[in-house]
Amino acid sequence: MKFWIRVTLNDRRVLGGSFHRLCRGFQQAFIAAGAPRGMAMFAIVDGDQRSVYFSPESLHHVQDLVDDHDGEPCDAPDTRDLTMIFGVPGADADIFGTSDAPAGDGAAAAVALAR
Repeated sequence: MKFWIRVTLNDRRVLGGSFHRLCRGFQQAFIAAGAPRGMAMFAIVDGDQRSVYFSPESLHHVQDLVDDHDGEPCDAPDTRDLTMIFGVPGADADIFGTSDAPAGDGAAAAVALAR
C-alpha cells in the first residue's frame, strides 16, 4: 500500500517561513529527480492551518525534507479542496487515478519552472 505524507502548518509556522522552505525544497528535489509525473506537492488551507501533502512517489525524493518538518504518513487527501502546489501540470489526475492519459515524465515542465 502506498501512503502519503502530510505536514501540518499553522499560521505562525507559515509566517516563520516553513511553507516557503517546504516549497523550495520540494522544487529542488523535483527537478533533481527529473520531474517525475507522479511526484507532486498539494495543500489544503482550513482556517489558520495549512496541510501540505506529498504524493507517494515523492517520498524517497523528499524524506529528509518531510522529516525536518514533522511529516507523518496519512491516507490520500480529499481532492475537493486540494490545490497542487508543485508538480507536472495535469498529473494530479494520474496521481489520483482519474485519468486515462499515458504516463510520461515532466522534464519539460520542470525546465520551464526552473527558468
